[in-house]
Amino acid sequence: MSNEPRPAAPERGDLLSRDLPGAARSQRQPGDALAAQRPALEPTRPAGATLAELLEVLLNKGVYLDLDLIISVADIPLIGVNLRATIAGIETMLEFGMMRQWDSDTRAWVQKSLTKGLSLRDDEEAIASMAGGYHHPGPPALWHPGRVYLTSQRLIVHRREPEETLWEAELSAIAHVRTVEERPAHGEALTRVEVTCAASGKALFTASQPERLVGLLAEHPHITVVDEPAPDGDRAGSTGEGPAASSPEASSEDRQLEEGDYGAQR
Repeated sequence: MSNEPRPAAPERGDLLSRDLPGAARSQRQPGDALAAQRPALEPTRPAGATLAELLEVLLNKGVYLDLDLIISVADIPLIGVNLRATIAGIETMLEFGMMRQWDSDTRAWVQKSLTKGLSLRDDEEAIASMAGGYHHPGPPALWHPGRVYLTSQRLIVHRREPEETLWEAELSAIAHVRTVEERPAHGEALTRVEVTCAASGKALFTASQPERLVGLLAEHPHITVVDEPAPDGDRAGSTGEGPAASSPEASSEDRQLEEGDYGAQR
């Protein structure tokens, strides 16, 4: 038996620092004590920031989130969150090439639902749809309720039940369009839309949003909007019969189909 003195037992801290694996030892660095003394990060908000500015940045520029989050209870990690997300307005998403398939599918679905019962050509797209009606000059002169459809090629008045196309014209055949007012014997003045075609003459019909329809027609290069009112007796189908010429009631489908509204592309 050797009489040499036994070495002193290492301190507890020395034992852990020497014997634990390097990955574990790296958790006990001198900087840990300083980090524990730092105050926790708190969210800050500029004094001049408003909700409107936040929404503008979010919709027009977008926000990209790259987040790794661990939720712990009593220093025991329980939940891990790995999040990669982009938040922006639909137009911004489409501009940067995201969600285009969803946008295309949605537009196709809206086109199909709003033009139900109306046969469109292969290269024809619906632009607007609204409640309306067509005045048949007769005899006898009658108003037929239906829906007004503006497509990339035609202006159509169609009813679903019983299914019938009441009137239609190629946009290239329409020369003039204007709004005219009729004053029935009782009630308020009614705004009609008068269309003049080169071959078939004038046609009169109603629309739930006549000014908007005339504005859309005015975008066609061959159609001229006439601002002056039609002289008395020169309006197609002007009857002055009061209730018989009442405007159809608008429905929930009365809206323009354009980009951002998820209808047909203009």
